[in-house]
Amino acid sequence: MLEWKELNLSIWILVSISFFIHYLAEKNNKINYSGLIYKHFGIFADSAFAAITYGLAATTSAAILKGVYIQQFFGDVVYFAYSHDFDHRFSSALIT
Repeated sequence: MLEWKELNLSIWILVSISFFIHYLAEKNNKINYSGLIYKHFGIFADSAFAAITYGLAATTSAAILKGVYIQQFFGDVVYFAYSHDFDHRFSSALIT
């Protein structure tokens, strides 16, 4: 899955469709949200910025997973220093 050429494009399409559906469902809603973007620009801008945020997070996560995968299975060359204790650093960050 991580080697799929269209992974990033698929992530962006899925996130965009999800937030477009959210926009369509909420555009006629009379409840006022307290978000800064929503107050100044409306539900479309709020949905667009949320889609961009989630798209960037998802594609960045996929790139990091690719890097960790490459380092673990093709470890003859060090591409990412300290990847051997990646899980340890992550779990210790959650504890503190």
